[in-house]
Amino acid sequence: KVVKGFRAHYDRLSERCHPNSLGHNFMFAKLDREEGTTRYSDDTEPVRNAKLVMTAIAPVSLVESLMKQLDASVLEVAEFHHRAALSAGKKKNEIS
Repeated sequence: KVVKGFRAHYDRLSERCHPNSLGHNFMFAKLDREEGTTRYSDDTEPVRNAKLVMTAIAPVSLVESLMKQLDASVLEVAEFHHRAALSAGKKKNEIS
């Protein structure tokens, strides 16, 4: 949400790098539709793949900052949840 278009790029890169059929084909295969064959290699488009990876690495410092904020928020929510559960338990015991 902070960097416009980043999520879409991240999703494409994730799919490209994922070790499933589509990921393997993006990174390591060339499909020849005329011959009906697929050829595999170590890296079919190293320059393009490097650009995609570098674009994803560029905002790491921003993401790191956001993750620290998220980590703090998770701890606050967990503490709140713990206090609420204790309070609910006391109220339940008071009723019985």
